[in-house]
Amino acid sequence: MRLFSFFLFLLFTIPCQAQELKYWVFFQDKNFSFQDSTSYLDHPLSEQYLQALKKWEVQEICRSKWLNGITAILDSSQISSLQQEDFIKEIVPVSPGIVIASGERNLAREKAQYAFNQMEGQAFTDKGLDGRGVKIGLIDAGYIDANVKPSLKHVFDNNQVIMGRDFINKWKKDLYQSPETFQDWHGTEVFECTAGIFEKGSQPKGFAPGADYYLARTDHGDREFRGEEDYWIAALEWMDSLGVKLVNSSLGYARGYDRAEENYRPSDMDGKTTIISRAAEIAANQKGMFLVISAGNEGNELDWRVVSAPADARSVFSVGASHYNLPRKYEYSAQGPKILPYIKPDVVCYASSGTSFSAPIITGLVACIMQYQPDLSHEEIKNIIKASANLYKAPNNYVGVGIPNCRRILALCQGEQAEFPFESLGANGDLAKVPTIAEEVLIFHKSDDRIVEQQVIKKGKKKGISLKRPKGIKRSTIVTKEKVIELIWLSYQ
Repeated sequence: MRLFSFFLFLLFTIPCQAQELKYWVFFQDKNFSFQDSTSYLDHPLSEQYLQALKKWEVQEICRSKWLNGITAILDSSQISSLQQEDFIKEIVPVSPGIVIASGERNLAREKAQYAFNQMEGQAFTDKGLDGRGVKIGLIDAGYIDANVKPSLKHVFDNNQVIMGRDFINKWKKDLYQSPETFQDWHGTEVFECTAGIFEKGSQPKGFAPGADYYLARTDHGDREFRGEEDYWIAALEWMDSLGVKLVNSSLGYARGYDRAEENYRPSDMDGKTTIISRAAEIAANQKGMFLVISAGNEGNELDWRVVSAPADARSVFSVGASHYNLPRKYEYSAQGPKILPYIKPDVVCYASSGTSFSAPIITGLVACIMQYQPDLSHEEIKNIIKASANLYKAPNNYVGVGIPNCRRILALCQGEQAEFPFESLGANGDLAKVPTIAEEVLIFHKSDDRIVEQQVIKKGKKKGISLKRPKGIKRSTIVTKEKVIELIWLSYQ
């Protein structure tokens, strides 16, 4: 077993040395009768097909009703034989590796408290909102010591962990003892960011200390195999079967390390290529699940930069990481691919140690809205969160709509107008004077209305700031604590 240090943006690779590899085996149909009352998605896989696989000694690992397939370790002769069968639709290698943002140990207090304060979380606390009555599913790498963490004591004392399951070692009943890798603390820290109370008698710094929790472990980092999408999908289907409608996952799939030719490419982060993103779309659009996914931590890696799957899926709520005062993207936080016709990430909040810890904070925030307005649809919740954020009227592929605000969310839930102040200005030529006297100014220089080419911090001046248009820039978004100004360089109109 290899030991890994806990530093910022740690990348865990899972190599595979065997000649046999894991594959998805998709079936053509389910032998499904539409007279059956069960929906097609929820109808079991065809037993006839599953039995037929035994002819080639195919050992099933995981199955997906939604995707109508299984995963299995196959050799070349098995693949060749299966491809001749009419009931086999497609055989696809499981290629991606796992990317987990792991910060320094025991920093959950700082991660959650800063973000809680940044978004004016006290407004929710004053309303008595704590996620009570909401089922939250966490899909992660492990939950070692979660049951003895002082910050999570209330959750276990009140029997709010309803179920837990290890999808890697299915025989394992205790999620909290016997760590197998250093990643097995990762889910515990994510859990703290959603539900933690960090000092006796203090206000919660995770938004949802009152929610019910369902825990799934789907990644093992030190063994000689890849972090696998099929375990993640199986966990998602399991949670759906239990009525869980809000799910957080701080796992992302991007590049594998067993066979380089099977790695994902940045161009594959299009919301529809990866199997895990397809499953996420089914969960969101057909199963009514609200998925909050960390954007990923490869934003400063020149050969990648973009979000990992399934954060690229249109219907999931992808969360990046920002600095505290203004929605300035942390360098590590992954950006939305330019190829997407929609904005990713959706929102950001403070997280200095990885998007693994911004996503669960937003998950808790979503739980509070579900508690406050249980009749809202998931799309309405997304729209309210976005409308509360400071870049709602000028979103971009670095930080989405920016940082949500709890006070404005409550107002918007009541039908009030509460958007962050916004102004649009035109600039003739390549120089512009912007009338802002803020102490600190954040500027996004964009090549169109959403694609950021440069992110700049400037000190404000009493007479406003002067801007020179960088080459190729058509718009510049100027952000302060009080206002957002969208500057349109008219020479490009």
